[in-house]
Amino acid sequence: KMPFKSQFRTFFLTPMMVPIASIVLIWQVLFHYNGMVNDITALFGAGKIDWLKSDHAQVVIIVLFLWKNLGYNMILFMAALSSIPKDILEVAVLESAKPWQIFIY
Repeated sequence: KMPFKSQFRTFFLTPMMVPIASIVLIWQVLFHYNGMVNDITALFGAGKIDWLKSDHAQVVIIVLFLWKNLGYNMILFMAALSSIPKDILEVAVLESAKPWQIFIY
């Protein structure tokens, strides 16, 4: 069982349900010069960055693209994980496999 499974699903599947124009508007508000991301970085003593007009704009676009398109891959990945027979997982636990070993193998 994965902790925070429903929160992960919500975070990654929301972009599939919301139009891209709405997502872009939300991200523009977050990464604006006076937006929430700069407010959070200011808490740690960092200066304000103009995320959308600097060298960091490409990073913001890549992160937005990945977040927008990871939902479909997550559905496939979770379907593959749920199709693993329970007896194989039980044997792995009996053989004292660690959770990360069960996940990888």
